[in-house]
Amino acid sequence: MTVADDEVGEALESLWGRSAVGTWNPAGAAVGSWLSAGRAAVLLFAGDLDPSGVDLERDFLARTACWDHAERVSLTAEHVREYDLPPQPGKGTDPRATVRR
Repeated sequence: MTVADDEVGEALESLWGRSAVGTWNPAGAAVGSWLSAGRAAVLLFAGDLDPSGVDLERDFLARTACWDHAERVSLTAEHVREYDLPPQPGKGTDPRATVRR
């Protein structure tokens, strides 16, 4: 899903897991066009707080490398503490799971 407003340069992209990797270069190029027009590129990231969700955020930021500001707005460790959410360690078969244990 993409929502865009050419006048103010806003966009909402819905990226679903590793299958979205192919959309990342076009997303970076689109943001580059906003930057060349003098607009700030701000990423608000909402994702899982399990190992693969955290790595997806890291990988997306590294591959696109075009943001003036990036912030995880959901789910954060603060949310887990504040609302006493149950731990979600991720899939046992995920090689990234050992990184955060």
